[in-house]
Amino acid sequence: MAKGAYAVSKDGWIYYENIGDNGKIYRMRADGTDKQKIGDDCVRFINIDESWIYYTTPLNEHNIYKIKLDRTGRQKLNNDISHSLNLAEGWIYYQNNSDNNRLFRIRTDGTARQKLTDDSIKGFDIEDGILYFINPDKDNKIYKVKTDGTEQQEICDDECSYICAADGWIYYSNKSEKDIIYKIRTDGTEKQKLGDDCACDFPHVSQGWVYYTIYGDICKIRIDGKDAQKLGETALTNVTVSDEWIYYEKPGETYNDPFKLFRVRTDGSEKQDLT
Repeated sequence: MAKGAYAVSKDGWIYYENIGDNGKIYRMRADGTDKQKIGDDCVRFINIDESWIYYTTPLNEHNIYKIKLDRTGRQKLNNDISHSLNLAEGWIYYQNNSDNNRLFRIRTDGTARQKLTDDSIKGFDIEDGILYFINPDKDNKIYKVKTDGTEQQEICDDECSYICAADGWIYYSNKSEKDIIYKIRTDGTEKQKLGDDCACDFPHVSQGWVYYTIYGDICKIRIDGKDAQKLGETALTNVTVSDEWIYYEKPGETYNDPFKLFRVRTDGSEKQDLT
């Protein structure tokens, strides 16, 4: 399974949201060659399994759709306004904006739709069969719940802005501490501050690094809190890290220019325009 806001990699291909063509799904080789259009939907929140691409489309009420990797079999899966898709073990987990931003899941064939939380959520992630989420009904604290909706409990009483779960840790922007990046074990122990950067948004963990933005500037820091760096690029919102690349959206050169999707190596080199 692969997931990403803008782009995901699978079997030597990069599947991505082509902002230069109204957000439609494209794919290209990992080296940037052989670009191909997959479908005509404007997409968000791309997830991929062995045979299908899953996504929402803002032009159709942000409902969840899927299409085969061979570009056939497009299907609608639900009628909810769906946000932040996360695919795991044959289920699609999502924030349901049609039901006060509660956490839901639905099978990849569109059956067995289920509400998992009575509380609202504001961002979530999944690891090893547990869902981790920010609970705006409980002062934006971090909570966890099993994938069947049972055993909800608080993990951390910090007020949080964004979270990312990876390798037994939760990385988060600590709003209680000027949005400095922190990490905490998934059992709520060993809370640690990572660096001193403030106003950190959209943490994303990959290969021993935490990637994040500060007022749009793309930055990274090692998961042990050392070697904080700015990479010299500016993103409009969040970033997606897939393999050795960072994917990000930014405005054109002038006010009237369209937005563009770029990628840059995780060391800040080889910037490429994908639109």
